[in-house]
Amino acid sequence: GTTVVVDDTTADLSVEPFDRAPLFGLDVPGLDIVRVGSLGKTVWGGLRIGWIRAETSLIRRLIAARFAAELGTPDLDQAIAARVMDRYDEVVAQRAHVLRAGRDTVVDGVGSLLPEWSVPDVKGGVALWIDLGAPLSGNVVLAARARGMLLSPGPRFSVDGGHDTYLRVPFTATADVLERAVGVLAQCWRDVRAMSPVMGMDRLDAVI
Repeated sequence: GTTVVVDDTTADLSVEPFDRAPLFGLDVPGLDIVRVGSLGKTVWGGLRIGWIRAETSLIRRLIAARFAAELGTPDLDQAIAARVMDRYDEVVAQRAHVLRAGRDTVVDGVGSLLPEWSVPDVKGGVALWIDLGAPLSGNVVLAARARGMLLSPGPRFSVDGGHDTYLRVPFTATADVLERAVGVLAQCWRDVRAMSPVMGMDRLDAVI
């Protein structure tokens, strides 16, 4: 009786080859599985073309509901998407090259300027979910905004407002832009730490 929605929008953005876990199929007994994808992440953010894979009956219901809320997808966007799909593998390979350079730039920069931050080892996607080690992501985001850089703090991605020790750092920009961004983050972190109380701020490894 459960409907599972699988978000595949970044599934093709492999920064480097790796062994994928088995994907959900559409024939799992007892589960209604809906898969959604988009060209907005793999090709270009302005190409708002997506798709849904599901049982035929559900697709028909979605189509009926959609026409009641909008007029449809622009013809030009659909024509561009159709042309892109003929060279989709080539586009994805080019995107992987750009994202790999961006990821490595951020990882190296953070490791050099912010060694106290914990950076995950990611092999795909478009962003790093960095652990600051202290609940200060909101403060860092505000300090970065004052310097002209827009980021999102961890709580924005949390159902209950938690994750304030985490900062989402995209690596989709060019290497030179990302180098400057990490430099800004290092400045912000120094300022935020200087204005924050030390005692009781850092996360404890164990509480008895």
